[in-house]
Amino acid sequence: MIATKPQRLQGGGSVKYAGTMNQQISLELKSRHFAGTLAFLALLLAFNQPWSTSMDGDSIVYATISRTIAEGGNWLTPVYNFRNFFDHPPLVFWVNALLFKLLGPGEWVAKLFSGFCGLGAVLLVYHIGRRYGNFYLGFYAALSMLLTYDFTKYLNKCRLDMPLVLFFACGLYSFLRGLEGEKKGFYLCGLFAGLAFFTKGIVAAGIFLISLLLLVDLKKLSFLKKKEIWFAAIISVAVPGLWVAAQYHANGPEFFERYFLEQVRRSIQGRDRPYGPFYYSGHLIAVYWPWLPFLFHGIALSVRDKEKHPLWRMALLWCGVVFIAFSLARFKIHYYLLPMFPAMALLAGRSLDRTLSDGAKLAGFKLTAAAGVLAAFFLAVSPLPLHHNRYPEIYKMAPYMKELLKEDDLIIAYRNQEGITTPSLYLVNPRLRIVYCREPHELREILQENGSRRIIIYTSDRNVQENPTIIKGFHPFLENNGMRFYSMDPGVKLSGRIY
Repeated sequence: MIATKPQRLQGGGSVKYAGTMNQQISLELKSRHFAGTLAFLALLLAFNQPWSTSMDGDSIVYATISRTIAEGGNWLTPVYNFRNFFDHPPLVFWVNALLFKLLGPGEWVAKLFSGFCGLGAVLLVYHIGRRYGNFYLGFYAALSMLLTYDFTKYLNKCRLDMPLVLFFACGLYSFLRGLEGEKKGFYLCGLFAGLAFFTKGIVAAGIFLISLLLLVDLKKLSFLKKKEIWFAAIISVAVPGLWVAAQYHANGPEFFERYFLEQVRRSIQGRDRPYGPFYYSGHLIAVYWPWLPFLFHGIALSVRDKEKHPLWRMALLWCGVVFIAFSLARFKIHYYLLPMFPAMALLAGRSLDRTLSDGAKLAGFKLTAAAGVLAAFFLAVSPLPLHHNRYPEIYKMAPYMKELLKEDDLIIAYRNQEGITTPSLYLVNPRLRIVYCREPHELREILQENGSRRIIIYTSDRNVQENPTIIKGFHPFLENNGMRFYSMDPGVKLSGRIY
């Protein structure tokens, strides 16, 4: 038997490997094989076990807002818990509301847009790596992003992060194509920047800052004289600008104060205990495995690159701008770094392509494809839920509450953080009115102001043990895992415990 070392063939649209054992056996890999494998894995991670519950607090809030819009709510000004919701622009809420109208208000429906945006981001990274490198660079870059902890975690949620990642990456890639002479690239850059703003606000400005720094780095500031770049800026402002103007016309100073000023104030002041400037460094060191060494190597390769290839210079600036900007802000959450993950993935992919032998690259591709098939089979036959349900007591009590609660009921969540547990009730009825309080005197004031309404108190057994007077005159009617509902209405039947 004679074995030949795997040999990569240049040219054409494929990568070919050959061996001999009385006859030649060849495996020809084309772009569709790499892209298909990545798409299969992305869809598997995004939509596996759709019957299980995996919604986190923000996902529930955003799904609630979308459902309220779909069921006849205000499309201009989203509403959450009977209050105008100005925390984020409404693009994702609009898309989810349309999906709810078409497919019904299910959890799996709420995750569709986020999941497919994540898929788009994975395939875009593969395309960029393949276009400026080769199939394997694109494949391993996309794979490193897909199998990163933060990316995988939020791929299966109803969040704004995956759409932002896609639009941010599309905007910068379009600008890169514009530098290569494709005028429509600048126009598309402006469009995607506008969509990014329409998704999560001012963070979209990073697209233009990175693009400007790239022009400075490449000594191509003469591009600022091109009308296409200024048209792109106009497009980026026009997309969300109409909504901003309509919001200000409808809500006046309230919109400006609660949206723009509140975002600036939160970034400057941070939380009660703000994290230090090295928070994101520690987070990446803790979770960005096994790709972290390859990321550092990719950064080193790109810094030493004397040719200053626009893609790798952009990737460096992309990582630097996002990382430094959010590190300087006092308000920090680990998933804020997600917009820079495509750039990190490309740098790691460059390192992997440079480090691994052709045989190792082929073996890695085969292993990835095989693992995807095995994982799909396991998910299809395994009854074990892979997603941790953070609010099992609410989901189990929801069917009972659907029968008991009325739209004019007032639910008081005592010492229950908004956006964490009680909003899950909106999955039962999005029109429920819920108020939150943390102190006994606040609870008494709410009870006095709403004496004519049927009131439901929702709190934990621990809170009752600390202060039994909070439920004076109320009787429990539903309990699960230490969370209990109380009512003064004798007509509410006792349902007992639910396990």
